[in-house]
Amino acid sequence: MAEKLKLGSVVELNSGSPLMTIVAKTGGNFQCAWFADSSQVSDAMFSPASLKLAEEKTEPNEVY
Repeated sequence: MAEKLKLGSVVELNSGSPLMTIVAKTGGNFQCAWFADSSQVSDAMFSPASLKLAEEKTEPNEVY
């Protein structure tokens, strides 16, 4: 799976997490960023073995 991960990929932890975007690769690990709430961006480093590509949404977003 790790060979499919690249900068800009949308991922999540294998154990479940918010959707995250890979923003950098350092020393074999990936730095990912995500919104912790509507206004705060968080980031952390993760091993490629702990990440999986997020499934693409097949339904359009609803607009209210």
